[in-house]
Amino acid sequence: MILDTTTDKIQAVLGGAVAANQVQCFSSWRDEGRTGIRKGKTAVNTNNATDVNVVPTPAESIQREVTFLSFYNADSGSVTLTVKHDDGTTERILWKGTLATAEFLSWTQGAGWQQFNATGTQVIA
Repeated sequence: MILDTTTDKIQAVLGGAVAANQVQCFSSWRDEGRTGIRKGKTAVNTNNATDVNVVPTPAESIQREVTFLSFYNADSGSVTLTVKHDDGTTERILWKGTLATAEFLSWTQGAGWQQFNATGTQVIA
């Protein structure tokens, strides 16, 4: 995933309010520009039905390459999670589904989207 404008971002949002704990989100990425390559990361929790930036917008003249995304359901109940790309005008859904308690969703460049249950068994490929 490449973010190449100052309005491009990856966001997460829940279908409603959690019972107790927000989903834990993490991303790693690298920026490439005139001054070379800079690596970065973002750790944030969801905020119920309000969009949160999991990968923030890059600076002017920078290409931000997303290398890893993860989402862990720390709540006591299932949540509906939507992960999307927002370019400031249009939102495109990248992944949408249900995460049960202690389930984990990840995206990597090599493997794509993978979901794991509370015991670590892969749920989907």
